[in-house]
Amino acid sequence: MISRSNCLNAFRTASRYYSTSIIKPKYTSLPSGLTIATQSDPNAKSSAIGLYFGTGSKYENPYNNGVSSLIGNYFVNLNQNDAAKFGSILSFENSRESTGIISQSINPEQSLSQLASFFNSPDFDSSLVQSQAKLASKNAEIFESNYPKMVLEHLHSVAFQNSSLALPVNGTSDTLSTLQSSDLEKFFKKNYFASNAVVVGAGNIAHETLVELAEKHFSLKEGLPEQPKPASFLGSEVRMRDDTLPKAYIAIAAEGPAIDSPDYYTALVASSVFGSYLYSEPFYHNSGVKLASILTEYHVADSYDHFSLSYKDSGLWGFVTETANIGNIDDLIHFTLKEWNRLSISLTETEVERAKAHLSTKLFNQFNSPKNTASIIGKDIASGGRTATTAQIQHNIDAVSLSKIKNWAQDALYDKDIAISGTGQIEALLEYSRIRADMSMMRW
Repeated sequence: MISRSNCLNAFRTASRYYSTSIIKPKYTSLPSGLTIATQSDPNAKSSAIGLYFGTGSKYENPYNNGVSSLIGNYFVNLNQNDAAKFGSILSFENSRESTGIISQSINPEQSLSQLASFFNSPDFDSSLVQSQAKLASKNAEIFESNYPKMVLEHLHSVAFQNSSLALPVNGTSDTLSTLQSSDLEKFFKKNYFASNAVVVGAGNIAHETLVELAEKHFSLKEGLPEQPKPASFLGSEVRMRDDTLPKAYIAIAAEGPAIDSPDYYTALVASSVFGSYLYSEPFYHNSGVKLASILTEYHVADSYDHFSLSYKDSGLWGFVTETANIGNIDDLIHFTLKEWNRLSISLTETEVERAKAHLSTKLFNQFNSPKNTASIIGKDIASGGRTATTAQIQHNIDAVSLSKIKNWAQDALYDKDIAISGTGQIEALLEYSRIRADMSMMRW
């Protein structure tokens, strides 16, 4: 068994290393509302320059779903050859509440100029939009065969019914194939403003330099985007049984905390109590996690991954799993939810310290390149209005205690409604009321 002292030592060692090796971010807000954020590292050999907006699939509707993703892909495909000429690599990422472009470059000014020249006044060529829409539609079809990710998309669709938070991040094949240049122009006009934009830099770029370049090149329109109606969680389920698939793919979640909730880090640590599991990796057989030990002994799951996903209005706390042992799906779900019960009843100090050490290492390891650092800062500010330094992350994780997790689990998990999503060979996935009953215990 891993001792509490060993967990604490590992956690503190990781915290000291990362808190001293990464410089504190700097911020500047221009009169237009444009935010500039940097995390400089003069020892880096290159820099990453990003432009993020506080928009994404949550700001779409069922008819233009995928338009924010298409705008980003349009820019990358239109400019990637020119970017390569001055040593830059373009990439794009889209989420429910943010969308952004990152340029990895040794020439920050040219990267910023390229971003500004398009987003200051975009021109969406009809023929190019049509070809990109067809390509995006094909990619959406391919994505549908990524079943673990698809059940998470289905989980959002059922948990946040009748809200735009239920929409797929990158759209569907049907909606993408119908998008035209006028759809992109209309969406851009409604959602891309200086007030919800963030110019972010990481690596070998000084904050003052990036501020000067942003003032020089950017002239984004001023104003405020229209905010979608708040999402609310609904306990419900969606099942897409397909016995031609080799496994069962299932996701279950209760409502999680919003981004600005005081329980944000508590929920993250709680999910790290169980973490991830992969039956084919011997490491997980002796990880010390009780749930992993149970699943290994009876091989009722091939893998699982616990998550805590937070958005402005709400969140999802749960897990996604896959198993070829389709005759024991009930055991898999039962054992997992009974372990969730323990969070509010019999969780131990050792489990909490191990979870905190695991979470800190996982989060700090994300800052392993200028590109990833810029991505984290850009998404955090665009979607939540702020980003945490590594010292703040360490402090917030360290502040999570056994009693905090128990209190949170009692309020947020114990005997609470859940959302269920399943596909594949899920005949043995029992009815909703039976699974819902496992969210509590018969105690005398």
